[in-house]
Amino acid sequence: MSNAIQGQLAEGVLANLLQYLSFNQASGCLTLMQDDTQGSIYFEQGNVVHIVSATEIDVAALSRLLNWTTGQFRFQSRVVPPRRTTKISVDRLLLQASYEADVSAMDSRRRLTETSVLTPASMSADAPHTVEMTLRAVQILRYLDGHNTLADIARLLKLPIDEVLKAAHELLEQRLVTLTEAPTTQQIAEVWGRALGRFEGYVEQKHPGTFRKGWVKVCNHLADDYPALDPFAPDVVYEEGELILEVEDLEPEEFTEALVLAVQHLVRLFRIEPEKLPAILGGERLAPSYLLEAAGLDTFIRRSP
Repeated sequence: MSNAIQGQLAEGVLANLLQYLSFNQASGCLTLMQDDTQGSIYFEQGNVVHIVSATEIDVAALSRLLNWTTGQFRFQSRVVPPRRTTKISVDRLLLQASYEADVSAMDSRRRLTETSVLTPASMSADAPHTVEMTLRAVQILRYLDGHNTLADIARLLKLPIDEVLKAAHELLEQRLVTLTEAPTTQQIAEVWGRALGRFEGYVEQKHPGTFRKGWVKVCNHLADDYPALDPFAPDVVYEEGELILEVEDLEPEEFTEALVLAVQHLVRLFRIEPEKLPAILGGERLAPSYLLEAAGLDTFIRRSP
């Protein structure tokens, strides 16, 4: 075979090219280029011995490169591989890369639920110039702002949640959006600080000078089961609409449970009708819905679509 082969990438071209080089027992480097991103596949006597793309190598790298449907390729013979990280037949390698892509797609489907929050992704250098999307995916994309859950979007657009989940998965597969990570204890504390600030404002308007005493009394009552609230050695300090964490190892679930109980006790202590809580804590949006849920505040605030 000739020392150099080059051409344009399209769907299916890379798989066929790998099989061709393997059949001819080629040795050298197959370089793939798309915009400013490059991938390299090294052959020795028809076997692939090293694959690299961005930060990935071998099967993971090939799985990514097989998704490229635009760009250029060039094969140069007698190029020595910088490393030998694998030695596998092309047919087996293609099967493994295909399997990994399927598993990745299944994982992304499992990760998406009604409470998932997606945010637009910054376009990477290896993103294709042309992106094909269904009309439904285009429709929901403008609502994926890092705040709305998929259930929120379904309500806003009056769509079945299954359709929204399917469209969101499509956008996730094309790397147009990313899945927001679970809220941290610090984020939950910030939401609770704002909620307690509104609660304090309501109580002080009705009974000036009483909220601080009530808060200390409730924290003291709960301290045996929730030491973080101990007013004499607090891990959590409330100051004028801000909940300050004095330690870094509080578990979000235990922290949230303690604050939910604290508010329930405050409601009883100040003889507030529970049905008034949505008005007290509502008004201007307190936080994105996924944070309200993580903080346990969605049980107190009735969100309207």
